[in-house]
Amino acid sequence: GVSSGSEHSRVMFKGLISGVEKEFIRYSASGIELNAFEQDIDTKISSSNTDGLFTLDASDDSIGIGGAPDTNTAKLQVTDDGTKAFTLMLESTDDDANNGPVLALWRNSPSPADSDKVGAIDFRFENDAGSRHEGGLIEVRLADITGATEDTRMFFKNLKAGVLIDTLTLKESEVVVNDEQRDINFRCESNNNAEMLRVDAG
Repeated sequence: GVSSGSEHSRVMFKGLISGVEKEFIRYSASGIELNAFEQDIDTKISSSNTDGLFTLDASDDSIGIGGAPDTNTAKLQVTDDGTKAFTLMLESTDDDANNGPVLALWRNSPSPADSDKVGAIDFRFENDAGSRHEGGLIEVRLADITGATEDTRMFFKNLKAGVLIDTLTLKESEVVVNDEQRDINFRCESNNNAEMLRVDAG
């Protein structure tokens, strides 16, 4: 605008990529934009100890913190080299009795259906050959999406002989151990007895 007292301006930083002029940074009244025209231009911020502490991979639509993100792996990847006590910390300074901090996994589906997987926590590791595997999984599924009578089921899975199996299942009407009928024993200890209750699956 050019009205007195309400003037706006833009400052744009451009450069050549393969002989073509591209805009890298734009300052305007609405804010600071990087790569405003959605070009294949990555963004990198380095610290004194890490090259690319924050990396936005434009072609992969992904962000890496702690290093460049792996291709086709995650929207946000946080990499930790073990120098910090935690890879991720969520802190709440709320001083009332409400929950905090809160981590929410929201399956915002426009067409939910029974048996939909709501969300999961996936534990990954590398074996001695360097291959990446699922080591365990906590997963929630919809059992009934009918309004006011919704039911969910929670599955706890772990790896046995290279296969991910359901070890514990929390259903709407029961708690099931070894729902897939695998050769997995069940044992409960008491104060003085290591096998107060034992079910031999074999």
